[in-house]
Amino acid sequence: MSRLVDRTRMDVLSQALMSELKVRVQENVIDKMVADFKEQATALVKKELENVTLAGVESALSVLKMREELEVRINYGGGDVFSRNVHGV
Repeated sequence: MSRLVDRTRMDVLSQALMSELKVRVQENVIDKMVADFKEQATALVKKELENVTLAGVESALSVLKMREELEVRINYGGGDVFSRNVHGV
């Protein structure tokens, strides 16, 4: 009977150790996947930032300036046909 109890205990301990080992392996795999994802995301962001050029920034600023000028004309009447029509004058 003692041998049967010992054998059962060994089987239970063995299964528990295998389960713990599987969990730890899965945790390591997940940690590696997260680290790889962070690395890839960082590389992608850096690549996209390298594509931002001074000309692109200047172009965007130019568009913003034109928009601002148009808003001023619309809001304060720039004397052109468009602004008069917007104000109903």
